[in-house]
Amino acid sequence: MNDTGAHPPLTLSVVVPAFDEGEAIETCLARLAAQELPLDRIIVVDNGSRDDTVARIERFAAQSPVPVDVLSEPTKGTVHARTRGYDDVTSDLIGRIDVDTHVEPDWSARIVDFFTRHGETYSAASGFCVAYDLPFQGRFARAQHAMSESLQTTLDAGGDIDNERLFGSNMAVTRAAWRDVRGSLRDSTAKFEDLDLSLTLSERGHRIALIPYLQASISGRRFLTPVRHYVRYALREMTTYDDHGLTEQKRSAWIRLATVTMPFYAAMWIPFRAYDPERTSFSARRLARSVIGARRLGWT
Repeated sequence: MNDTGAHPPLTLSVVVPAFDEGEAIETCLARLAAQELPLDRIIVVDNGSRDDTVARIERFAAQSPVPVDVLSEPTKGTVHARTRGYDDVTSDLIGRIDVDTHVEPDWSARIVDFFTRHGETYSAASGFCVAYDLPFQGRFARAQHAMSESLQTTLDAGGDIDNERLFGSNMAVTRAAWRDVRGSLRDSTAKFEDLDLSLTLSERGHRIALIPYLQASISGRRFLTPVRHYVRYALREMTTYDDHGLTEQKRSAWIRLATVTMPFYAAMWIPFRAYDPERTSFSARRLARSVIGARRLGWT
């Protein structure tokens, strides 16, 4: 897939922030270690886990074909863990996923190939995601495939495939661009760190792309959180735009929250909680357990 000419191939390391992810971390790491194009390093930044996350990482690292390093970031928040990891990368490219992200086998190859071909134009890029534990994902996958076909056609014709923002669960940025914007970022847990990075990159003249066929699957667990937690999370978008003085984008975000985001959350409240991803079917018993569990935790 790569066409590097006389230049040495680009290297890619991946940063994975982690907090109490003992159940998910090994699947995530196994996917990264099995890439068709081997990664330079896998960097997991432990954000003060209280479970066996670190022990599982260390066991995996002992037999991994790819170097796996565990860094510690005691200041809580994904933004702090992300920054700790990015700062430690020595590769040409910095990949970023979450612990619940399952990358496809050609994930690293697509990133390296894209920046090898288009790195003079784009400094960062994202891919596509569907949820592996929620229903109705087939239609999203089909729509994303059609979008990838369109993007690839545009790219082959010499057109632009700019995207406004990065998606933290499936993205990459050049180390040079990270170093350029590092001092301008605001390490606030009240904002979307990936959106803040996107806006700062744009302000510094860097372009962001959407890479065709760069596919991963993630957990839809965010949709299973109680409404007040979900709203609090969603409001980070407005805070981020406000911090950058982007009044019109903030207004559009409010409209999107009221007309798309929250109506979708409400419409999917029952089916998402009734869905059993292991059996790929719906269950009234599972829905009842979800509601009872939420009440016990004081979520309702």
